[in-house]
Amino acid sequence: MKTDKRFRKYEFTSKQEALDKIEALHLENELLSKTETIVIVDEVETTIIEDKSLRYLGLVHLGFIMTKEGEYDEQGVETKAPTFSDMYSVDVFWKTDEPENWKGKKIKLNGRSNSHIFAGIEYLDD
Repeated sequence: MKTDKRFRKYEFTSKQEALDKIEALHLENELLSKTETIVIVDEVETTIIEDKSLRYLGLVHLGFIMTKEGEYDEQGVETKAPTFSDMYSVDVFWKTDEPENWKGKKIKLNGRSNSHIFAGIEYLDD
């Protein structure tokens, strides 16, 4: 399977910390980010707004990832609850290199299962 260094995995201490970090990406270029193009076809005017503020091609909120599956009896009744990470996970596929201020949140899988891929591109642990 292919890998790409623009695909990065991050962990945050809370969902709110992740949301704040993502919102900061959107605010960095907000004033210079949008261009409007007006196209008229058969007297119908269409405004096309291109938003260049997004520095990423894809962003997935994985949330609190299950670290150990639960156990269930023959009837499907839970006998042992699953456990979840206390860190909130987000995967990002950047347009170019990741921003410097995100590098401190990047994780290493260290042999752990890759819970998410982007369009067949696996995470490269570097």
